[in-house]
Amino acid sequence: MCGCMSVKVSVIVAVYNTSAYLRQCLDSIEAQTFRDMECVIVDDGSTDGSGEICDEYAARNPHFKVLHQPNAGVAAARQAGLDMARGEYVIVCDGDDWVEPEMYETLYEAASSSGVDIAICGFWRNYRSGASMKVVFGKGNRARRDREGFMREHVGMMWNKLVRRSLFYDNGLHYEPGIDMGEDLLMNYKMVKADPMWITVPVALYHYRQRIGETSYTNAVKSEYIEQRRLIHIWMLENFSEKEYSRHLLRDAIHTVCLSAQSVSPDKEFIAVFAGEYIKWRDIFKHVADKRVCRYGIIKPLSIPHQILLIKAYLCWRTVSVGLCHRLREFMKRKRSGRVMKHHQNSIM
Repeated sequence: MCGCMSVKVSVIVAVYNTSAYLRQCLDSIEAQTFRDMECVIVDDGSTDGSGEICDEYAARNPHFKVLHQPNAGVAAARQAGLDMARGEYVIVCDGDDWVEPEMYETLYEAASSSGVDIAICGFWRNYRSGASMKVVFGKGNRARRDREGFMREHVGMMWNKLVRRSLFYDNGLHYEPGIDMGEDLLMNYKMVKADPMWITVPVALYHYRQRIGETSYTNAVKSEYIEQRRLIHIWMLENFSEKEYSRHLLRDAIHTVCLSAQSVSPDKEFIAVFAGEYIKWRDIFKHVADKRVCRYGIIKPLSIPHQILLIKAYLCWRTVSVGLCHRLREFMKRKRSGRVMKHHQNSIM
């Protein structure tokens, strides 16, 4: 890692009460094969000892720097890190996740060699059970300026995107204070508006820890998050043409309803009003080939309580199915290993 005034890559880590996982995260950044980089850690008012861990890494490694601030939410923490960053490119990493050793070198080489604004890699979903799900995008190696393709394939998270820092400042892009559920999604939408050049790297390099039910920025769906999610949808409506982006507007509205259904105490009135206003039958029929749209079209005629029940059941089934597949793979692996061992013993005898 370089100690000069500017660096090629800045990694921004927003930290809030992730002490159980933080060392794995920072160790994985410290172990990067790419050396011309810095790690900007923003401790967002942690109360579980995370701040002390951040200080420990900054004290031993001059390429790590820490900002401690009163709790202001992940969007404010990310923005504070972006304001401190010196890199030509920037990327974020959540304090409870970890990365492969070659992640930032791979992304930087892809971005710099092709001259793009954004380089995107795949990732792993890692579950408590030990199960994992690999997500990889396309074949890569082709720079594109394609708003529709970006919206269709890559809108969502920021931690798998290495972004040219000037893209933020030249286009006035910033994280919205107070938007702490969907802050990455909103930033993705803002980047789409800037019409960047982008490229995909078809390899999974980021490990996204699925901490369902635990206390973190994104795993407990609180009632105030639903209002934030509604504001993101309103921003979309104000900034994207319905004629050109109707499918994406519909998918976003459905996602908002599904997120609302996952809250501890779902607001049935909110779901009914929001769905009635933004999820129309004409749009469902128009985009019924889309899997998310089709699934919601099936349950839309049902009462709101039944919709909530089925949404929760479906999401639960998805999580359980990943665990079952993992157990099946492990069973088959042990069985194959046993056969190999038995064959080896027989050959010796």
